[in-house]
Amino acid sequence: MTSQNRTLEQRWQRFRIGDIFEKCSMNRIKKPVSQLSKHRTVNNDTPVLTASTKNRGFACYASRVDTNSTSRNVISIVEKGTGKAYYHSADFAIASGVYVIQPKCKAIQCDEVGLFFETCINKAIKYACFSWFIPARFPDVSDLYITLPVNKNGEIYYEYMISLMHDVIVQRSVDIEHKFNDIINMYLKETVLKNFELTEEDKEVLIKFIGNDGVTKQDVLKLISGFTPEKKPELIKYKIFKVKDFFEIQKTKSYDSYYLNNGNQYDYVTRSVSNRGVISHTNKIDAEGINPSGTFSLELMNCTFFYRENEWYAGQFVRVVKPKNKKICECWQFWETLLNSISSNLKSVLVRDIDETFLNSEILLPVTPSGEPDYDLMTKFITAIEKIVIKDMAKKIEQEQQCLRQIT
Repeated sequence: MTSQNRTLEQRWQRFRIGDIFEKCSMNRIKKPVSQLSKHRTVNNDTPVLTASTKNRGFACYASRVDTNSTSRNVISIVEKGTGKAYYHSADFAIASGVYVIQPKCKAIQCDEVGLFFETCINKAIKYACFSWFIPARFPDVSDLYITLPVNKNGEIYYEYMISLMHDVIVQRSVDIEHKFNDIINMYLKETVLKNFELTEEDKEVLIKFIGNDGVTKQDVLKLISGFTPEKKPELIKYKIFKVKDFFEIQKTKSYDSYYLNNGNQYDYVTRSVSNRGVISHTNKIDAEGINPSGTFSLELMNCTFFYRENEWYAGQFVRVVKPKNKKICECWQFWETLLNSISSNLKSVLVRDIDETFLNSEILLPVTPSGEPDYDLMTKFITAIEKIVIKDMAKKIEQEQQCLRQIT
């Protein structure tokens, strides 16, 4: 029988929170939160719960000396703001703005029961509409009602709570694991990579960039630890160029949002930096205002550059920057970073002077022995960086998956 069918057949009953729970007597920590350690150390190993709703309320750590009392297998409630309940299975201390409740009769025996209570209480708190002006104090929270499963005798059915929450946790962990795998596959597809393992060539390219801006020696050595190149890589030669040697900048026709129509054929780019400037999509408005793919947009408020893989329309205060060489598009991440390095110079001039300032700006590029821009090296460097980023993400995802496996 599925969890959904069991839920429909199960008997439920409303309970007043104050009839089930009581407020615990816990002394608050002696020191101000601002004086506590942000990280766990040998001396400061007791988590401290604050009035924050981030990280389930945990914000710092205290020593046993500064901790008057601790508790576990209880539920904390953030008193300030809109209120929030959190179940805690391990010892913790409390600061101001938060209090702790525990069942009157039967203590919380396992995480499944604690999380079930947490969910029910949070639902009741949400609809009570607490605020900074009406804090979630216990006398008010205790008068709220929660709906719980009951057995044939009308008593709280803890076994059912455990079974239901276990199913929820297992299903949630499966969903998250699938989502994590989808994210990795998406990144591999977007970067046209078959895997994220660094090749010998990738490592040699990274070694070449040691000491250059953006890549520290420590970072590279950590990434390629144990790798010894067959021969010492040649130092990268650099040369100063003018931006106008590679790009031209043009004004583009602008459209207000009411010109947009239903569809997603074209990106609609504005002066925002959120979502790489794309705030919407549209079907064709007219042929005159279509900006080609393989270009860069320059929004004039923050002077930020973004590469455009799709054809796009522009809102106000946007320029289109067109590469003169198609090879730039093959390593656009390198060039986007490079162009954004001169954005501070553009901010310091009037809008009418931005085009000239942009074209006359100087950039430093790796070059071949003949003094030409080394597009091949740029592409290889970006490929290596993409692998590193995806590998780091995969490592974090694996850690999350291990945590999920532990609780299921």
